[in-house]
Amino acid sequence: MVRKKIKIPIFFGKLVIIRVRKMTDLNAKFGLNAKDSYASLVFKKETKKGGIRYFIALRKNTKNSIIVHEAVHIVNYIFEHNGIEPDLHNDEAQAYLTGWIFEQIEKYK
Repeated sequence: MVRKKIKIPIFFGKLVIIRVRKMTDLNAKFGLNAKDSYASLVFKKETKKGGIRYFIALRKNTKNSIIVHEAVHIVNYIFEHNGIEPDLHNDEAQAYLTGWIFEQIEKYK
């Protein structure tokens, strides 16, 4: 299991990208019930100091369409944690954040 932590600009928190061979490797470390059939997995955890980390676990050759799918989930977690309601008529913040998350994952995978 290899991890990379990246500070999220503006919205606070950290994005944690985890590359795994088997999704079940996450279960003991993070208290999950992941199955190896999952292509990727997103979850969030609060730190002891009150911060928040947004995790994405993926395999080395995960398709970009799956990464974008998971990036949307992370954006929703970030918005929820910051009390931001998505705006269907002004979605630039949502689009930029989704693009930024995808780019960070793409650099790392």
